[in-house]
Amino acid sequence: MSGTLLSGKRVALLLLLYARGSSGQLCEAIEGRTRLQKMLYLLNKEHKVVRQISSLKFEAYAYGPYTSELYDDLAFLQNMNYLDTGTSSDVTVDELSGDVSYDYLMGGLQEELPERYETVSYRLSQKGRDAVQDYIEGVKSDQNFPGVMAAIEDVKTRFNRRPLRELVRYVYTKYPEDARESVIADQI
Repeated sequence: MSGTLLSGKRVALLLLLYARGSSGQLCEAIEGRTRLQKMLYLLNKEHKVVRQISSLKFEAYAYGPYTSELYDDLAFLQNMNYLDTGTSSDVTVDELSGDVSYDYLMGGLQEELPERYETVSYRLSQKGRDAVQDYIEGVKSDQNFPGVMAAIEDVKTRFNRRPLRELVRYVYTKYPEDARESVIADQI
């Protein structure tokens, strides 16, 4: 495994995608870029042990804490065939209620909502799983590694299936300094 591929911010991202989520299964998919962005932010803010492996720099932005680096990393990992992405339109707008309005606000689309809602789903491909397992095999003797995985699984378990509006509200409430530029703070 290349040191460049699993360095810093990519390690945190890949381990987040690999970690158990609220379903208890490894490699639980993460629905949506906003959710992925906020979960990585929380890992950096709330877990010192993860900050040691992550070099992502978040800034206050129009929709809360944000890093453009995430998009570059997602594209890189997808080009390396480490990620499987897909869209899901299995849910109607009525079923999602406030979350759809929130996502449309995030995208600046305050127009009429569609009948069905699509979101991007991120999960590790088999090649990505194999790479992460190889990485874990190489670092499992590091005394800090169990704490890193526990922190990542804590965030993924707490926030991966929570309604997106609740996740954003948590971030905005707990870290108002990084929501100060938000154009949607009063709607959350």
